Amino acid sequence: MKQNQASSATPATAAKPTAATAVNSDEQTLYQNAITALTAKNMMKQQKNYKPT
Repeated sequence: MKQNQASSATPATAAKPTAATAVNSDEQTLYQNAITALTAKNMMKQQKNYKPT
């Protein structure tokens, strides 16, 4: 699943409505943690692939 810089924020945005309608705060926390983890993973991948020109 390759993503460029511009679309890196898409997964977090797409998951937000689900998190907002979560049944309880525990569930909401789980969604939020998953989003954060995915975003961090994405950023790390971008950092690793970074090649100064």
